[in-house]
Amino acid sequence: MKKTEIKILDGIWSIKVKEVVGYKCEYCKRSSIRLNACHIVGRRHRGTRWGAWLKNAKGKDYYDLCGFCGCFDCHNHYDEHGPKEKLIREKVVGTERYEKIRQKALYEVAKNQDFEVIQNDLLNYKK
Repeated sequence: MKKTEIKILDGIWSIKVKEVVGYKCEYCKRSSIRLNACHIVGRRHRGTRWGAWLKNAKGKDYYDLCGFCGCFDCHNHYDEHGPKEKLIREKVVGTERYEKIRQKALYEVAKNQDFEVIQNDLLNYKK
């Protein structure tokens, strides 16, 4: 995938993550100019960087953005393993969701990703 395509997908993903929750921090509920789209697992994991198809308890496929909206402060605590990280993971992400995303990120290699498929998944995402 080209760098320009990665940049486009990052932008679409960021907007979707913020849009879904009404542009407010999902942990502290502040509406701030400095809102961030936060990756649940690091964005270096390409299989979950822009979301992933997961299975629910009934085995049905669903698309998860693999992110949450956080203010600058909450995002820093989460990324830097600060005092709020565990609370954010429990309250915003949820243990089950975190584990599904973590497993997908760690054990599935995402080679030869198709820009158009990912872009379509993001643009058609509805919570």
